[in-house]
Amino acid sequence: MKNQINNLKQRLLKGWTLLRLVRLSLALIITGEAWMSSEILFAILGSFLVFQAIFNYGCCGASGCNIDDTKTKPKSLNKEIETTTFSEVK
Repeated sequence: MKNQINNLKQRLLKGWTLLRLVRLSLALIITGEAWMSSEILFAILGSFLVFQAIFNYGCCGASGCNIDDTKTKPKSLNKEIETTTFSEVK
């Protein structure tokens, strides 16, 4: 339980980039406009987009499509260079 709370806390407080702020602001605009025009379907959609922006999720599902937080890709541990051989096909 404590691990889940720490994970949630990390998702809320870390990783705020300009793109995430843009997603949040657009989602809030959609939700606000939907609320003012009494469009329930767009309000639900906007609320879902706000949830995604706040918790930094990309798609629905349990770790189905999380946004990659790593800045660099891990390097391969195999330092050997593979040689490719070609054979002529007739």
